[in-house]
Amino acid sequence: MPAATVIAVPSCRSALAAVLAISLAACGSDPESRLPAIPAVAAEDFPQSVRDLAARRIRSVEEGPDDPWANGDLATMLHAHDQLAAAADLYERAEELSRGEFRWSYLRGVALQEAGRHTEAAAPLRRALEKRPYAPAAIRLGESLAAAGNPEAPPPPVGGPPPP
Repeated sequence: MPAATVIAVPSCRSALAAVLAISLAACGSDPESRLPAIPAVAAEDFPQSVRDLAARRIRSVEEGPDDPWANGDLATMLHAHDQLAAAADLYERAEELSRGEFRWSYLRGVALQEAGRHTEAAAPLRRALEKRPYAPAAIRLGESLAAAGNPEAPPPPVGGPPPP
């Protein structure tokens, strides 16, 4: 009987080690798998005056899809030209790849809000405010909450003492 117990312990340890290895592999998995797809964008989608710049930014994302700045720079250009859904996807990629850079959280919230996606806009605006108190982010969060029918959930205070 003791021999069976000794044999079972290594077997349990092996199973536990396998489960742990799988769990660690999942945690360290490629961040690309959690990201939205890179939107299909062409330089021709932009006005003639900025097509060369658009082409360079598109090429930067193609050459470095895991570069948060490449994703964010193309997102800002899309955003400026009212291609809000594509901009929001690239801002999300930039936010994830940069591990939560304030600017990408905030700008994603702005793009979603401008697209009328107020419920979705609230989360990135909240994340931006958690990183840095910024009055425009708090105002936009309040506007999105109200537009989404949730005005009773006020944004956190920005500077100064909390409300009573």
